[in-house]
Amino acid sequence: KIQEIIGQPIVRDETFTLQKILDMKCPDHSDAISQVSVEATQEKQLESQLEKVVKRWEDVSFAVTNYKESKDTFILGGLEEVFTALEDSMVTMTTILSSRFVAGIRDEVEKVEKNMNVFSDTLDEWLAVQKNWMYLESIFSAPDIQRQLPNESKQFFGVDKMY
Repeated sequence: KIQEIIGQPIVRDETFTLQKILDMKCPDHSDAISQVSVEATQEKQLESQLEKVVKRWEDVSFAVTNYKESKDTFILGGLEEVFTALEDSMVTMTTILSSRFVAGIRDEVEKVEKNMNVFSDTLDEWLAVQKNWMYLESIFSAPDIQRQLPNESKQFFGVDKMY
């Protein structure tokens, strides 16, 4: 952008000196160059925020617990950290996207935000299925229900074994 402002290329090599900057009349364009500097600084801060969001998810893990007394059936548990990280990350992503300096990294930000939305939707569905399964499992595990609803119990346990 600075090259466009001053109308000539800037060759940064071992001969690049302050005198060359003065010869290119850069001080005549100081306001425009300062604006480019502000935009670059703000964009870098947004990149840093995005990097923190991405980095935070490298350390988040899911805790699984045994369901009832079962040794081979697990459910998600202890999701407070996951929900806190998700909420904080979504707020940060909204902040980044609402900045007027996001243009240079918008594609990357939108990609991360989309991934987070897919993750959020998937987690919500997972928990809904888990909740419904736990509810139905406790019903169909009762011997009196198995006697009263043998076909439905058989169907539930058939599906349960598949998953």
